[in-house]
Amino acid sequence: MAGHCRARNPKVNCPLFWTKMIINKKMSCMKDTIRLPTDLGREIRKARLAGGFKTTEVARNSGRSRDVLNRLEKGEDVTVASLMDILRAMGVTLRLETTKLPTLEEMQKRFAADEDDDAA
Repeated sequence: MAGHCRARNPKVNCPLFWTKMIINKKMSCMKDTIRLPTDLGREIRKARLAGGFKTTEVARNSGRSRDVLNRLEKGEDVTVASLMDILRAMGVTLRLETTKLPTLEEMQKRFAADEDDDAA
């Protein structure tokens, strides 16, 4: 099944579960693993723009305010119900998959961002 997202072996003994987004319309996978709320927000924004949706359109179709959508795209706290309504309005879903521990490169990027914040 080349080109399709497949869950990794569920028998893998890994306590960490992360979220990946799948765009249903195109059956293509977002390649980035989502580990942080800001990652989720960035991927939701990418999916919205890739789908050609305006914030007002997503807000109207989801029954949520533009403020909620903007907070979600910034990686700020929103309710799970709001998240699901917004994803549904864009035709996007979430898939939970087991994953390996972050790579050294991912960890360096993650902590470099923290160091940049501390320096500011």
